[in-house]
Order: sequence, then structure tokens, then C-alpha cells
Amino acid sequence: MLVRPGDGYRWIDAGNRVLDPGSEDDWRRLVKEQTEAGAWPPRAVVHLSAPGTAGTTGTAAVQAAVQAAGAVAGAEAVDGCFGVLNLVKTLAADGAQPAPRLWLVTSAAQALEGTEDVDPGQTAVWGLGRVVPYEHPELRCSLVDLPAAPGEAVLRALRDEILTGGQETELVLRTGSRRAARLRHRPLPAAQPVPVSSGATYLIAGGFGGVGLLTAEWLAAHGARHLVLVGRSGAPAEARDRIAALTTAGVEVFEAAADITRREDLAGLLDGIARRMPPLRGVVDSAVVLDDGTLAQLDRARFFAPMPPKVAGAWYLHELTRDLPLDFFLLYSSAASLIGSPGQGNYSTANAYLDGLAQHRRARGLPALSVNWGQWAATGQVAKADKDLRLAERGFGGFAPEDALAILGRLLADPPVQAGVMSFDPARWTHYFPALRSASLLRELVQEGPADGTAAPALTREALAGCAPEEAGRLVVDYLCAQVAAVVQLPRGKVDGAQRLHRLGFDSLMAVQLRNRVALDLEVSLPVAVLLQRRSIADLGALLLARIGDPDASGEGRG
Repeated sequence: MLVRPGDGYRWIDAGNRVLDPGSEDDWRRLVKEQTEAGAWPPRAVVHLSAPGTAGTTGTAAVQAAVQAAGAVAGAEAVDGCFGVLNLVKTLAADGAQPAPRLWLVTSAAQALEGTEDVDPGQTAVWGLGRVVPYEHPELRCSLVDLPAAPGEAVLRALRDEILTGGQETELVLRTGSRRAARLRHRPLPAAQPVPVSSGATYLIAGGFGGVGLLTAEWLAAHGARHLVLVGRSGAPAEARDRIAALTTAGVEVFEAAADITRREDLAGLLDGIARRMPPLRGVVDSAVVLDDGTLAQLDRARFFAPMPPKVAGAWYLHELTRDLPLDFFLLYSSAASLIGSPGQGNYSTANAYLDGLAQHRRARGLPALSVNWGQWAATGQVAKADKDLRLAERGFGGFAPEDALAILGRLLADPPVQAGVMSFDPARWTHYFPALRSASLLRELVQEGPADGTAAPALTREALAGCAPEEAGRLVVDYLCAQVAAVVQLPRGKVDGAQRLHRLGFDSLMAVQLRNRVALDLEVSLPVAVLLQRRSIADLGALLLARIGDPDASGEGRG
């Protein structure tokens, strides 16, 4: 079956359809038709992301659309990712057993050589794709990148990879080359003076946030005397004392209330800097918007919520400064786009765009460094969100801001195009998210880590086979209590079958974790939506037993 993008659903012939990728209803209609025809599920679903022009957000047409009522700045550059999201949601909701393997194929999303150009909108697909294994491991999602103009040999290599069910989950295919992604430890460059001058100006987008202010103070400590802090609404009251301290120390601080997602706002700001301040020599984009939720919970508005500062804002900063002799162009990305982050598919997508933009600039000989930051301790919105998600307990700890900035100084001395900086225990992380053990990117780090023996006791289908119904029910409820206790980090004795998950503080991320553990142990899928309902653990046990006997018996829908 070949499916092409269009403005609505159309039946062409038995083997061809047209649908609107942005319409979840169109995807569901396709699956329904194929199921009724007895042609579902297929072995694999291959999504080919159409190559575009890097930085589409810079076009006049898109700028006009951004200004229209209800438009989302930066949406055009990553709109294809919304189609991928709808496809993933449809496959997950369908719940076919076995689920088809999902292949996300991009064009010029990654650079093997420094001169190879990258389309940041395509890189954004990788950010979304790296979240899928956390939330929907049954799809066995793989990412494959092709060159902008793939030849016959590359297309044959792609075909062979899909037909043989290759085990690598992140691949870059080029003529005569097949590269699998691996995350490795890199020693820091030797300490050198930070490239900051007292006679230059440095602009920080998101400059009134916790991380932005820390960066401003760090630049000042290294000799910067002219700073431009940019935020949509100007400096909040809690930033006043810190800005005053910078001014007292002899730093000129220009507070700019400007929206970097509006090109004319940013152009006016840069024009004012050029006329009134020393030459601009450094740009930092630390702006952030969060709207966390599982992939199943993201509609169009929520999916695009983090995009304006990360996509449109970053692109306009690039476009309007690319002719200036900058010493650095620093993008504050996130570990979410590097290793994925459950419950942050939209945020991971937005930050992957930054990673691609850094590659795009480097291919043009422009300075760029994208830092995939882990968790900065006590630095405002991001720190609060990460605390709520209990990432530290899962192996993703925070680190002191002064340590983060010391590392940043070392990186700026000899900058790679992209670097992950995080406090990360891969063995513990993959204990909570076992599907990640087979991920290409983490494979070497997991092998390096210590064995983790803290897994909750598992139940298997074999253990249930032949049990009387009453005994099987007891075993399943006991199993679920143990798994829930492990997820919420309570002693096993404090969780019993009568308790309701929402009373234990169960959130969407915990539901994903429990769902994945049950699927791994018992080879049956419980929808995340069901786990978030106000059910008791005993009720879930009965539902689980019903689905083990018949995946459709519960009447709850599939997924």
C-alpha cells in the first residue's frame, strides 16, 4: 500500500491512497479500511519524510502565516513531524498484535561530514522518533537518514534494511556507507580562556529565565561588559535584583522586551544594537516553553507549543546574524532530543531542530554549538518540570549550574557542533525503560554501566497457564502491586489491590512505564488512557487477565 500526502482522504485504487498527514481521522480511516479488507497489520510501516528547504520559517509566506490569528511560529518547518505524530498515535491506538515495525526515513537530517548540509526540519523528526521507543516500544521504531538526493545504491540499502528487519535503530545511509549511531563519552577539551571580550556585545534570548540569567552572570564573570537580555515581556520582578547586581559590577545590561519569533521584532532589536552598542559577537538562545504530555495526549496546539522559540526564534537569530563575525552562536538544546524523553515528544522535536540548525550553520562555515543539556538544579521552569517527572530517581540527575557553566567554557574553547552534557546513569535509566536496552544510541553506554538488580519480580504467561481463575487473579494483582510500587517508589507492603492509581500520584509518565513493563513481561498491552482512569489495581488485574485471554475482550479499545 502506497500512501501519499494530500489535502484530504482519497481512494485512488486498491494499492494507493491520498490522505492529510495532519488528520488523525484520515490515518484511522486508512487502518480501518485495511483491517476490513484483511490486509492489516503489515510487517512494517515506512514513513518517508519529504525533503524540504532548511529554514523554511524564513520565507515571507510563512512569516505572513505566523502572524495570522491562531498560527504557530515555526510550525511550517516542522509540520511534517505532526503527521508522524498522528501516524504513531494511530498505530498505537490500533494495538495490532504483533504491531507493525515503524521506520521513519528522513532526508539530510544528519551530517556525516562537516561539509554535508542538514535540513533542521528533518532533524526534528529524529527528536520525535527518539521518544517513540519509550512510549510505544511495540512499534520497534527505527530512524534512517538518506542523503538529500539518494541514488540507486542508497535506496537498495534502505530496502534491504527494511526487508531483513535490521537490528540497528538509528542509521545513516550514504553511497557506500552505513553508519549506526552510538553515544560515547568524550573527554572535555583542555581549559582555555572563554572567548569573551569586554569590547563586544552578547545577546541572550530567554535572558530573563533562570538559565538565561545564570548565563549572563557567567559571561560577565568572564569579562563581558555589554549584555542584551531578551524576553517577550521584559524582566520579571524576580530578575531585578540580579540585573541590578550586574549593573553595579559595571556591566551594561540592555533589557529588551521583544518576541524573537517575530522577524521584524528581532530585526529591529539587532538594528538598535548595531547603532548603540559595541559589535555583537555572541548569541545564546536559551528560550524555552514546556507543555509535557504523552504522544497520545498531544493535539496540534500542544504539539506545537514548544516550537516558537526553538524553531522560529532560533531560525531568525541565525538568519539575521549570519553575516556578522560572531565568535559563538550557542543553542541551548536538551538531552530530550539526544536520547529521548518520555512525556516530552513535542519538546524533543523542538530541540532536535536546534541540533539540526547547528549542523546547518557549520556546513556554511558559521560558528554553532548545540548543547543537549541535562538537568540544571533549581533553575526555574525546566528544573521544576524535571522534578515533577522524577527523572533523578530514574537515573537522570541534576547538576549544579556552576558545574554546567564550567563545562560550557571548556566546550566553547574548542566547540564541537553538538555535545550532550548530563548526569546520566544509563543502566538505571534502561532498568526503568527496558526497551531502550536495544537502542542503537545507548548500546555502548549500557554495556559500560553496572548491572542493575533492582527489577521487580516478573510474572509470565507460563506461570499463569493452568492456574485456576481465582489463583490467576491473585497472581496478577500481586504482580501489578509490585510493579506499581516500583514505579512510584514505595515499599511493596504499602501497595495493595484496593488502592487506586491516582491516589498514589500516578501520572502519564508512570503510566507509560507500567504499560511497558506489563507488555514486556506478559506480552499484552494496556492502554495508557486506561491506566490513567480512576481504577483500583484489582480492577486493572481483572482487565489484564481478560486481555491475556482475548486482546479485544475488555471492550476498552486497543493500544
